[in-house]
Amino acid sequence: MLNVVIRISCFDIRISTAMPRKPLYSRRMQEIRRSRRKRVLLLSGALVILFVAALGVVSRLPAFAIQGLVVENETSVPTGKIEALVRGELRGAYGLLIAKQTVLLYPKRSIRAALAAAFPEIGSVDFSIRPGRVLTLAVASRERHALWCGESDDGASEESSEKCFFLDTEGLVFAHAGASATSTMRFRYYGALTDAPHGTSTPLGARFLASAALAELENLRVLLTRDLSLEPIALSVVGPDALVRLASGTELYFSRNEPFGVALENLATLIASRSGTSTAESSQPAHNMPPGEAVTVSGAGALDGLEYVDLRFGNRLYYK
Repeated sequence: MLNVVIRISCFDIRISTAMPRKPLYSRRMQEIRRSRRKRVLLLSGALVILFVAALGVVSRLPAFAIQGLVVENETSVPTGKIEALVRGELRGAYGLLIAKQTVLLYPKRSIRAALAAAFPEIGSVDFSIRPGRVLTLAVASRERHALWCGESDDGASEESSEKCFFLDTEGLVFAHAGASATSTMRFRYYGALTDAPHGTSTPLGARFLASAALAELENLRVLLTRDLSLEPIALSVVGPDALVRLASGTELYFSRNEPFGVALENLATLIASRSGTSTAESSQPAHNMPPGEAVTVSGAGALDGLEYVDLRFGNRLYYK
């Protein structure tokens, strides 16, 4: 664009003259560039095909074939079942070309996924190749963090272990708990499960709570035991609420939508106010109390005789 300015007396006259642009490349140059791009693409595609074909040939050479399988099993899942599943995953090929049963590209990801889906108890799988091209799997169980014993707490004795299962730290139900486990792990969780596997009636593989929510409830249990000297033996999740059952039979109601700090302060105040009363007292009318000062008290026996303590209402509590 060419701009010409002519000044006449007090006026400026601006004249614009558009200069025609020449094409940057001639049609011949464009054809040459297009042809060059095609050749590069064809050459790249041919190299990729040759590489995949060569990898397929190498993967089927006996020198790279997996010759054995060893499972170092630390779970209760039968080793034979794990071996059968792994051998099934090693059959076949990727895209009908690259063999799976090779030390170069054996399917770690699909083996882990298949084991986790079939056996929820399995928490980790580590792979290694031993001399002689022996594929070795180190299979470890999930951490036995807590017990889940059904959707509702029916107050059954702790010896009743038929419906109890182990939870890991992520809230996953992964294995049935036997009588020996329920005799040593007294505390139990109750509540509905989510993400249950389709087509099965077992809770294995379902989830009780997310890891963060389960950690909050576990912290509540610890605080009740350590700071207030109470003996919680069960916790039920009912919608937004958490119901804690003590060994004495008293039930504590908490709201999961609010931090537990204020509720625990109020409970500590109630315990302190009752520590001088007779625990043989059968029941009292419902009461409400203002919040108390946060204290650490000994609640051993202080709540005996109470049916419940409701701590879901912020700065007030109700008990009977």
